[in-house]
Amino acid sequence: MTVEGPEAAGMICDMTTVRRTVTLDERTAAEVERLVPKGGFSRFVNEALEERLRREALTELVRRDREERGPIDPVVAAQVDAELDALDALDPRA
Repeated sequence: MTVEGPEAAGMICDMTTVRRTVTLDERTAAEVERLVPKGGFSRFVNEALEERLRREALTELVRRDREERGPIDPVVAAQVDAELDALDALDPRA
């Protein structure tokens, strides 16, 4: 199902969805409500969870790589950190 127009702003479309109940602290809920258009809460949470899952998968990949190859060279690690910081600076969501 594809939904277009203003009513689609917060919807998760073109996929099967499930309903879950989550509990948030008041400060977090208020901040999300301030940032997200009305009706966009589910999409915001879904995107946040997708990002967290990608980070978890990457963390596991790095862990396995370190087990196989040993620690990362500090010079290379510093270069990667600098490049990631530069990319984060370009991200309008950061």
